[in-house]
Parts: sequence; structure tokens; C-alpha cells
Amino acid sequence: MAGKAQKHEVGVNLGYGKGFQLSNINNPHYWQGTLNCVKFDLNYSFIPGKHFAVATGLYYQGEGSGNSYVNFIGVPIGIDILAGNKVQGVFGIGFNITYLAGSSGDGFNTEMENFHSDFQLGIYLEAGLKINLGKHSGILIKTMFDSDLTPLYWESNPSHSDAVSKSSILYSDVILSLGYRYRF
Repeated sequence: MAGKAQKHEVGVNLGYGKGFQLSNINNPHYWQGTLNCVKFDLNYSFIPGKHFAVATGLYYQGEGSGNSYVNFIGVPIGIDILAGNKVQGVFGIGFNITYLAGSSGDGFNTEMENFHSDFQLGIYLEAGLKINLGKHSGILIKTMFDSDLTPLYWESNPSHSDAVSKSSILYSDVILSLGYRYRF
């Protein structure tokens, strides 16, 4: 055989973590609030070599506190570096495009309803361990940090001169997830 066959991998993950609202009202950015996060994703990786993968997928993420929730649907696009054989270290970086699928509850003000953006661009970093269970399957545990690069919504900020300025509200989160992978 002239070269090694390329591999494909599909999987599913379920994760829980903490999200943070970030505001630029006082540059530099500061944390405005903490949220609970749940994430479910379906993913696909193209693995052209032993230590490198191109990853994408589709995910649902819900973030909220009390009775107020924000729901996102997203598509990540990134690269993973793989190290090891039976037990592999997985280190990834990439971008995600998210769609604000809905929000509910008392915690969301009129400004979020009137000045939100349906789509956000974000960046993510992830690190984890994949335990290969055989030739075709594996279990993955990973932690992921992601953050918006574009604001979810704009908020008015009254100033001392009776002028109103706008601050951008961004979301960031840290999620720990467990998943299953199937290679073919």
C-alpha cells in the first residue's frame, strides 16, 4: 500500500460548566454575571495523519441563571493536535459560529430583546484525554473554554454628562464534557 488510509471520526458529547457575561462598560472587560451551562454536541473529524485532525460539528448550548435562559445552536470549525496511541492527549483550537435560538425569563432586559445579534463569532480552546477502546471506538473527556469575539447584545450606559454610551455584552464559558467517538 502506498500510503496510510485517512480516517474519519464521528461522536457525541454531553457537558456542563459555567458561563460568564462580560461587559466593556469599564475598559478593560469585567465579569458581569455567572451562568450555568449545558452543552450537547455532535461532531465530525477528518484525520489525515496520526497527530492532526480537522474538526467540525453541530451543538446546542443553554446558559442561564434562576429562571432566565439563553439557547444557542453553533457550528465549530477547528484543528486538533493528537498525542499518543491507546490514550491520546487532544488539544484543539478553532472558531465557532453561534445562532441565538431563543431567550426567556425575567433576567433579560428590553435592551437584549431590542439590541441583540442573532449570530456571534467566537473562539475556543480545548484539552482532553481520549481513551481508545479498540480499533473503532473511544471515550473522550475534555474541558473547553470558549468566548464570543462579537457581542451578543449592546447595553445602554448613562454617563455623568447625560449622554448615553453603549457597552457590548459578550459570553464566555468553561465546560467539562464526556463523549463517545467512532472511527471509520
